[in-house]
Amino acid sequence: MRFIKVKDEERAGEVAINLDLVREAHYGGGLLHLYFEHSSSAQDDMTFTGDNAQKIWAAMG
Repeated sequence: MRFIKVKDEERAGEVAINLDLVREAHYGGGLLHLYFEHSSSAQDDMTFTGDNAQKIWAAMG
């Protein structure tokens, strides 16, 4: 599994993103919107901005 750690934009600390679970990603205007494989115990989508968005987008290759 491929993980990337970024700063949590809503709380202090970091969040780990499992890139293998991303089913769709849209990047533009400084925003990265990720859609994840559906799970009953997890959020289906997340939006990142700034350095976090760039870092995740680059890691996705």
